[in-house]
Amino acid sequence: MARKKKVKGVKSVTKIAIVGTLKLNKWKSAELDLISSRLGSLRSDLWNEFGSLKAWGISEYVIDKALRPRNSKYQLPAKLWEATPYDVIGDIHAVQASCIEKVLISHLLRWYKN
Repeated sequence: MARKKKVKGVKSVTKIAIVGTLKLNKWKSAELDLISSRLGSLRSDLWNEFGSLKAWGISEYVIDKALRPRNSKYQLPAKLWEATPYDVIGDIHAVQASCIEKVLISHLLRWYKN
């Protein structure tokens, strides 16, 4: 898969769904674009804040408590607000687990070679 080019000052937005109708009016399209942009901002903020070593091993419930006061910043529907942070936190924990596994395997390989 080819990597995206990064351009300064340009914000990339990924569409997360294809609406199954050909008669999508401009208002609905604009609203979906706005929601996808807000979800992208939320995901980006979560990765920037909790994807580092600072949040290593923190429970998703602790992170959820830290996020509750900020839900008005993104102005998302309730169902999306509930689901998105847990999805992102799950992704972050999966990446952290794979890092641990990779370090353990490389350590064991070095140990068995000696």
